[in-house]
Amino acid sequence: WELSPFEDYNQRGDVLFLMTMNGWTIDPTSRGKRIRLKRPGRTHAQSSALYDDETKIFNVFTTSSSFEINKGYNPSGVFIHLECHDDTKLAFEKLVEMGYGKK
Repeated sequence: WELSPFEDYNQRGDVLFLMTMNGWTIDPTSRGKRIRLKRPGRTHAQSSALYDDETKIFNVFTTSSSFEINKGYNPSGVFIHLECHDDTKLAFEKLVEMGYGKK
C-alpha cells in the first residue's frame, strides 16, 4: 500500500461525526481546537472526553465508557474500537470498502 487505509482515515476521516453517530455529544461550549464530548447515556458531567482537532487525538477521562482512560486514540483507533469492536482486520476491510487507502 502506498497509503494504508488506516493512515488515510487518520487524515480524511471525520471522527467527530463517527462519535456522534455512536451516541457521543459535542459540548456546544467547546471553543478552538479542543473539543469536549459527553459519553452516551445518562451523566451529569459536563464532559467525558476531549478531542484535539489539531493533533486528531481523542482522550477519554471517564471510566463509564468502553474506551480506556489515559490512552490517546487517533481517528483510526476510534474507528477500530467503535465500528469493529477492536478487530483490526475487520476495520481494514471496512475502510477499504469505504474507499480509504491507496495501492
